[in-house]
Amino acid sequence: MNIRKLDLRLLECLDALVTERNVTRAASRVHMSQPAMSSALKRLRDVFGDPLLARTQRGMVPTPRSIELAQSARSVLQEVEAMSSGARPFEPATAERTFRIAMTDYTEFVLLPSLIRRLQVEAPHINVAIRPHDGRTQADELADGNIDLAIASFRHVSGHLRARELFRERFVCLARKDNPKIGKRLTLANFTDLSHAFISPRGGGFYGATDRALAAIDRARRIAVSVPHFLVAPFVVAGSNLIMVLPERVARHYAATLPLRILEPPVRIEGFAVSQVWHERSDHDAAVTWLRAVMIDLCTFRSQPVTALPGAPTTRRLTSLQASGMRARRLVRSAAR
Repeated sequence: MNIRKLDLRLLECLDALVTERNVTRAASRVHMSQPAMSSALKRLRDVFGDPLLARTQRGMVPTPRSIELAQSARSVLQEVEAMSSGARPFEPATAERTFRIAMTDYTEFVLLPSLIRRLQVEAPHINVAIRPHDGRTQADELADGNIDLAIASFRHVSGHLRARELFRERFVCLARKDNPKIGKRLTLANFTDLSHAFISPRGGGFYGATDRALAAIDRARRIAVSVPHFLVAPFVVAGSNLIMVLPERVARHYAATLPLRILEPPVRIEGFAVSQVWHERSDHDAAVTWLRAVMIDLCTFRSQPVTALPGAPTTRRLTSLQASGMRARRLVRSAAR
């Protein structure tokens, strides 16, 4: 490879071509004509000895080599931009930007309200666009710059991705307060005899951490209903004799507003860690660095057991919670009819 044939403009073209996967759109992205971008693609192919974009039935697809090259090109371009701008600090009070964050419905539920309250105070002109988290594609989205941050439970993070654990979560059991099949505590016999509601994030699943824990002691349960999100399942439990295992932070919210009670599972169920993940290309992005620091600050108290968390219902808040619970109970009774 003759490096003298490369310049910053060609690196911009490489980044645009791999991101857009289309010559015309890439040309528009960097304010070039389509013929000029075609010529740039030809030069890049000559320099790197790789087709970079391969034509398929689904359109132009970047080669593995081009994806690696584009990541390196972006790093170079960011370093040059930082040199030219003097690495100006991020000023949240006046900044205008949209952060693109991938989250699961669980992390949205637990973290998004606090994040928005914080932004309204410290960064009133910042917008947030939430995208559903899909671990199968998130690495590419982060690498391409389509997502600034992903917040979820990750089994492993590799390559050019960086991760920081935010907090750990455990599982509890949720049941209707007047469920006649449960006494003061949940026994293993009750737990396996009762039918369960189950949250399967990808939909249609009937096996999870609870089932693995039961299988380890040669037990099993019956899952009567499987849903893909947290929104409706607690209402199903509140209006039936089903029970449900779910993360404690979600359970405590619903137990405060619905006729539900939290019980300790009679089997040890492995919890999970929630982390924020970003691409190394944003290590020098002052805005994303600030956002990551905000998330760490918001989650610092979550490293403690939930039962010791601040924000538990106080006398001052009890009236509003009781009112919410009464409204929710009316909804449940109405749905049961």
